[in-house]
Amino acid sequence: MSLAQKLFRNHFFLLIVIGIFLFVIGNNNFTLFDNSETNYSAVAKEIVNTGDYLTMHYNTENWYIHPPLYFWISSTLCETFGWNEFNLRLPEAVFGILGLIAIYLIANLFYSRQTSFYSALILGTSLTYFVISRLAVFDTLLNTFILFSVFFFFKAYLKPVKKGKYFFFFAISCFLAVLTKGPIGLVHPCAVIVIFLLIKKEIKFLFDRKVLINFALFLLLTSPWYIHQLITNGMPFFDKALRDYTWYRFFGVVESQSGPWWYYFPMLLTFIPWIFYLPVIVKDAFSKNTDDKTKDFKLFSWIFIIFTFVFFSLAGTKLPSYIFGMFPFMAILIADQLESFKNKKTIIVSTIISLLFFIGLFIYSLTYKLPAPYEKEAYFIITFFLIPAVTVLIFSYLLIKQKLSKAITIITTGTIIFCMYLVFFFFPKLDNYKDSKFFIETIQKQATTEYTVATYNHYTPYLIYYLNKKIYTPDTPEELSELINIGKPLFLMTRKSDVANIIKTFSNATVLDNYNEFSGLLITK
Repeated sequence: MSLAQKLFRNHFFLLIVIGIFLFVIGNNNFTLFDNSETNYSAVAKEIVNTGDYLTMHYNTENWYIHPPLYFWISSTLCETFGWNEFNLRLPEAVFGILGLIAIYLIANLFYSRQTSFYSALILGTSLTYFVISRLAVFDTLLNTFILFSVFFFFKAYLKPVKKGKYFFFFAISCFLAVLTKGPIGLVHPCAVIVIFLLIKKEIKFLFDRKVLINFALFLLLTSPWYIHQLITNGMPFFDKALRDYTWYRFFGVVESQSGPWWYYFPMLLTFIPWIFYLPVIVKDAFSKNTDDKTKDFKLFSWIFIIFTFVFFSLAGTKLPSYIFGMFPFMAILIADQLESFKNKKTIIVSTIISLLFFIGLFIYSLTYKLPAPYEKEAYFIITFFLIPAVTVLIFSYLLIKQKLSKAITIITTGTIIFCMYLVFFFFPKLDNYKDSKFFIETIQKQATTEYTVATYNHYTPYLIYYLNKKIYTPDTPEELSELINIGKPLFLMTRKSDVANIIKTFSNATVLDNYNEFSGLLITK
């Protein structure tokens, strides 16, 4: 085995080990977070409840918002190994690791193995990446499939004689991306590729029999599920999946998830600590580059970054995770600049600004007074900001001294320590403030198996998943009366401010327990 092959193998092994620490260990120590984790986990569980693997269900009703791939993976895994938080979060964690490998492979097409390794570590130690990769959601699945589609495109672009082979894998990657999140899994990478080829005046690259055959393969793989849903569920599926959550997601606002045109500018901070090196890669973008192959990749990366940011800024519906896909390409460009240290002054200034930001956050945590009921947890917040501040301090010193290998080691180690703090101390502590968790415990203490559950003027998928039961959401006393008339005991979770009016309206209402912000009531007919 050559030295290069050993280095390649060692990097893969290290990325897997580091990924396990960053994304996997400790995920069983805290319950799911509302809304996305509990929402998607409830959908996965209802696959088993209904036995229907084609039409998704949520709270016992048909659910058409997202395609089924993630839910197939999650439900199969949990049904095999147990329904618990660790297994629910495992798919995203595994794809978090695969995402690091994908970005390593992409970078390795244009840069050294060392730069590729640094690229993966920069991505893995960014706040948004290691947090999302620990949640029972599917953003990392989508991102990883898109990264692999980019990788196979570049393999075909660099070796046109093997275009058919690589576009076959490109089609598979896009198919999996679409079956994860819908048409955006194809539109996002293909739009960037088309823009790139137009700028390069090489759009003919796509007008090839091998490309068209694999596009037909993509359609052949993707169509059956959508055709089945249109035949089985008709207009309700079309309206929800293809109109509201595809077309209107861009041209309108879905689920009140709106934002101003500048919404994603502050969201760039989710890429901390590496977002502070944005000026470095912007400066490099305007410098001359004699390496044509590297120049092509930088052009593609900037098209991907700008397109992602502008496209989702123009969209009516906005969520922080929508710009997630631009960060892998920023990671590669940053790794290249830090290793070459060409823009020394800009790197030093960016490093100092980053350090001042984290020190400022730590100082702020010392003076900030937490609101009730969290005021007694101040030391947890201080530690939350202390670990990154110390990590960035040491990292900054080493980077300014141009000891990049040691600096990357420190930031990776510090991020792992931070993750261990989150999953063994911080997130478990937050469980003490999840009123839904205590409401479930209140219900379980009652000696009854036939009952109805509702939340009044409140919505929490947490109850849907953990009780594995339909949860009603009345908003008026009249709607609440209809539930009581069913005849079963009604367990009601409501804000403490609503308790007095409910007791006054319903004589058979009893307060079972008071939590942090909510109360648990029992109402009988």
